[in-house]
Amino acid sequence: MSASSNCEEVLTMIGQKTLVCPLERADCDRIASWKPIVDPLMALYVIPKRDRAGWDRWFQECTQETENRAFAIDSSDREFIGFILLTKINATTGSADLHVQIDPDRFGQGLATDGLRTFLEIYFGKWNRETLTVVLPCYHTAGRRFVQTNSFVLKERVWRPEPRGMDVFSMPALAPYRRFFRVVSNKTEVQWSVMELSRLCWLSKRETWKS
Repeated sequence: MSASSNCEEVLTMIGQKTLVCPLERADCDRIASWKPIVDPLMALYVIPKRDRAGWDRWFQECTQETENRAFAIDSSDREFIGFILLTKINATTGSADLHVQIDPDRFGQGLATDGLRTFLEIYFGKWNRETLTVVLPCYHTAGRRFVQTNSFVLKERVWRPEPRGMDVFSMPALAPYRRFFRVVSNKTEVQWSVMELSRLCWLSKRETWKS
C-alpha cells in the first residue's frame, strides 16, 4: 500500500473520552483563542501569535505537505479540545514524530491521554506503522511523565539550540534544570529527550489501556 493511501485509509476513531478526526481550518481559530501559556517549563506548548494568513499557512503545512498530518481531538460532546501533529512521516521505515496539545483549560482531565491512545489505534492499528517518536526538552518533566505513561521509552538525548538564549539562566522556574542547558560558541543549547513507542509495545499495552 502506498504512503498516501495508507495515511488516508482511516482518519477518524472514537475513544473512551475523545474522538480523533482530521483537523479543520476552523480549528485553528479555536487554537488561537486558547489562553496563553506563560510557564517557562511549558515553552514547547506556547502557541505563536499568527494573523489569519499565518494560520492559513500553518494549516496548509500541517495538512497538505507529504510528511505531515494533523488531527483534531474532540471531547465526547464534539467540542474541539486539542490537536495531534504528525511530522517527518517516513513510509519506508513506518515512523513519524508526534506532538500532542490540549486546551490549557482542559488540563488534568485525562483527555490528552485518551486522545493519544485513540490516535494510536489509527497509527498502529489501522496504518500498521512501526514506530512513533516524541521529542521534548529534558526539563519538561510533566511531558516526559505523560509519554512514559503511554509506554514511550527513552531512545537517546540530543542537544538543540535554545530559542530563548541566555535568558533561560535567569528564569527561576528553570533553576532546578540548569544541567539541561549549556553554552557552546556563545550559543545556548538545551538537551532534548527522544522518546519512542514501537508497534510491538503498543500491542502489548492496548488491551490494558482499554480495561
